[in-house]
Amino acid sequence: MTWLTDQRPEELQVHWEREYPEVGTASSKIATLERLGFSPIGYFPLPEHCWLDNYYRPMQQRFSDYLDRHGGLAGARAVVTAEEKEISLYERYKAFVSYGYYIARKTSR
Repeated sequence: MTWLTDQRPEELQVHWEREYPEVGTASSKIATLERLGFSPIGYFPLPEHCWLDNYYRPMQQRFSDYLDRHGGLAGARAVVTAEEKEISLYERYKAFVSYGYYIARKTSR
């Protein structure tokens, strides 16, 4: 997960720090590549449709079956609740977050 900007809504920042502490900005990830001896060639974030059409919406469609298979156990409900929260955060703050893909070449040192 990569932040698209250094300006993060507080609610989103708190969520990602708690759930995925390795999340960083694109600029911080590129700086890490450079520090490790790589020369960045390109970068692109996944577009919104990848998140919604190919990840979140199919997941949402399976929540009911998932809960049925697990008998509505508290642990299963907790998983669904956590995923619903993440989806809601994405829908509200999608301009601020995505997976970033980095293309880099190892530099000679």
